[in-house]
Amino acid sequence: MQNKKARDRLELFRKEKTDYEYRLEQEKNNKAKKEEQLDAVAIHDKQNEQVYRCLAYVEAMYEKAALLSNQRKNTTITDLNEIIGENFQRMFNDHEKYAKLESDYKIHIYYHQLGEMSNYEEENLSNGETIAINFVFVVSILELARRYRDVERANEEYGMENAILGLPLVLDGPFSALSNENTTLVANRLPQFAEQVIIFMLDKDWEASGLEKYTLPEFCYRVSKEPSSNSSSLELNWEVE
Repeated sequence: MQNKKARDRLELFRKEKTDYEYRLEQEKNNKAKKEEQLDAVAIHDKQNEQVYRCLAYVEAMYEKAALLSNQRKNTTITDLNEIIGENFQRMFNDHEKYAKLESDYKIHIYYHQLGEMSNYEEENLSNGETIAINFVFVVSILELARRYRDVERANEEYGMENAILGLPLVLDGPFSALSNENTTLVANRLPQFAEQVIIFMLDKDWEASGLEKYTLPEFCYRVSKEPSSNSSSLELNWEVE
């Protein structure tokens, strides 16, 4: 009886040994395959070492460019906000509120006494204030561009072919919702913002604008239209009394 049990146990151990040997052989084969794969990857990495260096160089360049871009953007926004503040006061003579360009690239209006917690929401803006914001934004960008151009010319880094303000400033009915006082304030500033300003305006705004002293008669035109006609024409000159 004991011999039978011993034989059975021996047979069991032999089977387990055979199973372990088989599994060991399988693992050795897997190990050999993994080593081959590692060798192939090592060769591949060595072949692509230059590519990896280039990628690292590009990433470093991108990080540097992003840093310089953010620095330039912050400097530009700071400079632009200084001009925006000046133009808002000069052109609209509003000492209760001030204008500021924010990170959403929109101009927001705030009350001086309450600070930037007092955002003057867009739905509260009158037509005149909306025009004020548009005026301030456009002319402030032009003025900033002119300042930067002057610096570039002073440093002799750019030639005349790179002048920033070669194009005219074109305005269509800019004074229609402004008071005569604000029309005068805005118009007196316009000749300072671009080398050429082209304006389409109503008759009622011409005298208030005071632009006669800046404009030669040969550059003044009046739109002529017969009441019964569907077309209009331009007549030279604007008659100034």
